[in-house]
Amino acid sequence: MLLVGAINFSIDPYDVFGSRRIAGIDLYKPATKNHMMLSKTYQVSRVRPVTVIVGASKVLIGLDANSRSWPASMRPIYNYGVPGTGIRSNFETVQEAYHAGRLKYVVAVLDFEAFLAPDGPGPSEAERRFSLREDGSRNPEQPWQVLADSALALFTLGTFEDSLSTVVGQYDRPALDLRRDGSSTEAEFARAARWDGYHVLFAQKEMDIRDTVKKGQKRLADWQGPLPNMDELARMLSFCRAHHIAVTLVLAPIHADALEMYWNAGLWPRVEQWKLELTQLAQRMASSPIPVWDFMEYDRYAIERVPGPGDRESVTSWFWEPHHFKKSLGELIIRRLMGGGPSDFGTMLSTANIARQNAAVRAQQAEYHCAQTGARMPGEDRLGDETCAAAPVRFVPVSESTKGAQQ
Repeated sequence: MLLVGAINFSIDPYDVFGSRRIAGIDLYKPATKNHMMLSKTYQVSRVRPVTVIVGASKVLIGLDANSRSWPASMRPIYNYGVPGTGIRSNFETVQEAYHAGRLKYVVAVLDFEAFLAPDGPGPSEAERRFSLREDGSRNPEQPWQVLADSALALFTLGTFEDSLSTVVGQYDRPALDLRRDGSSTEAEFARAARWDGYHVLFAQKEMDIRDTVKKGQKRLADWQGPLPNMDELARMLSFCRAHHIAVTLVLAPIHADALEMYWNAGLWPRVEQWKLELTQLAQRMASSPIPVWDFMEYDRYAIERVPGPGDRESVTSWFWEPHHFKKSLGELIIRRLMGGGPSDFGTMLSTANIARQNAAVRAQQAEYHCAQTGARMPGEDRLGDETCAAAPVRFVPVSESTKGAQQ
């Protein structure tokens, strides 16, 4: 038991103890993939970030906490992106980052799908691990959960197996890793793209999106009032205001394939409602308006061409699949937030321009449809022809155009 504990502590496959990383032995931590909340709760307490980036898997994969585009005044930065989490969980991670001691800035990356249904209770184990309860009071269960986590990370055979796989995984290329700043490598996507090609990645993800869209249609069919989880976001913004934490809201970019699924399902009015409600909430929740950046557009990045069936050689520049952007696009997002980057990427929303922005995205969609039907391409002196603009042909996503695509 002592020998197993010593090995597990030294290799620290889940980065619970912050043991020294040694190249060739445990520099990379691939086993954190299945223990993400466990790993990140202990990482953030060691980093004690000035800035935290919260969100789901888009944040984990696409945004680099160590990017040179972040100013020195915002460092250290911690990437608190956790796959599958919603707005309630994002709020809890903001509280945890604040409890670490010196939080001043929050960048919250929001997904439209997180507002299709009310968040349920979070995982009880994760909640017991946090330092604070939802109401901000101290969590009396945390010491016992820390003890249980330590036992799990030291004396179980499962952890010992993960320690061995960590050593073996050092020689995988590209290497899967969760860095000390919470950012993840893109290794899993890179391997899948190399083995199967980008067309398959897009087709597989679109099957998941289609299921989510169908559920969203049913849930919102008779929904009245603010969208689900807007109250949870309001609670997070109130917490930040009370503790003098500056917040930036980011509407994550997604590929045109996913945008078209929302559009064809009749959810686009809800997308526009979401953008409007976020803008109004941001304005009334702070003494000075909270920046709200809209990257959910049919811009030149979102309409990136997807390689065709059987093409395993072509590589995309900006997206791994419809919902996950690459770090290359994440870098442009960071630059835009910091006042630089390409001026045609992203729009800062306000109550004065939200109606105009929604209309502009609808115009982008019409132009995109015209381009898909062989009419005049975007950027010419006029938008296609009147017939094309008035009655766009339905765009068929990758997964619908590929027969027999396997998930």
